[in-house]
Amino acid sequence: MGDSELIVPIEQALWPKGVARSLSGVLRNLGDKHGNLVIVAQPAKGHIMVKGPAEKIEEAKPGLRAIIEEHFPDADCPEELLEGPVEVSQAQPAEPAAMPPASPASPASPPAASASAAAASAPVQTRKAPLSTTSKQEGAEKIVIEGPPCIGRKIRPASHRASPDLLWECIRNNSCFVRPGGVNKRRFSAEPGNLLGLHSLQFSGLVNDKALDVRPKKVGKKESIELVQSAAKTTLRHRPGSILISSGLNKCKKKGLRRLDREILGTSYRPALHKLARLKYLKIRNSFKKPKPRATQRLRPA
Repeated sequence: MGDSELIVPIEQALWPKGVARSLSGVLRNLGDKHGNLVIVAQPAKGHIMVKGPAEKIEEAKPGLRAIIEEHFPDADCPEELLEGPVEVSQAQPAEPAAMPPASPASPASPPAASASAAAASAPVQTRKAPLSTTSKQEGAEKIVIEGPPCIGRKIRPASHRASPDLLWECIRNNSCFVRPGGVNKRRFSAEPGNLLGLHSLQFSGLVNDKALDVRPKKVGKKESIELVQSAAKTTLRHRPGSILISSGLNKCKKKGLRRLDREILGTSYRPALHKLARLKYLKIRNSFKKPKPRATQRLRPA
């Protein structure tokens, strides 16, 4: 029995930078889980190809759908991965209306009646709507980067450094930073440079060439917020203590978010994590607020 092939289209504009590299290992594991399926991400063509037996492809659709929702947050769920087959409903044929007796001067009346009856009895195909039916432009926040033009950080991977996929396979099940617990079978991680603290290739600060994190810092009574990034100089990556560099973020909401926009979007430094970095900055800033003491009411003596 020949293998079937499934093409899952995703718009090229919605592919985050470097997502193909992080997807290769995840798609390989999904294919091995469902009987050695061949699942390949092809960003140049704007789709993900799945090749193998038809029944195995159907079993792998929920897992592939979860991967797309995780790595492509701005993309709608493709119709090829929607649950259930395409529904084909048969419309009830309408009863033909009583036609007046045809006169010799109008011979085209019977063909017109038969054409309308045929159109009414034709099957009507209906497809299920995607998960998110709202347009992306509705409610989208327009971010304007102010100030002088941004100069991108030229981070070149070190020649002695292995690929992120190989490093991830090495520390995936053997890492001293892994912590118990997690959400949806995902473990926590205490490694530096991990934005969400999840043991995942996407957020790992040890295997990615461009680590990103927003973290609080407290020295005595002084509280501040830091932006953590990978060092741009290759020579600094030879030193474990200098792999990551940190810079301060202003606790003023307007200035701090403006700085994040310039460092991430303005220099194209992990733009896929921009929204998560802004959200974590706001949560850290709110955690610094001290609760106001409640005024106690004294009871008057009787």
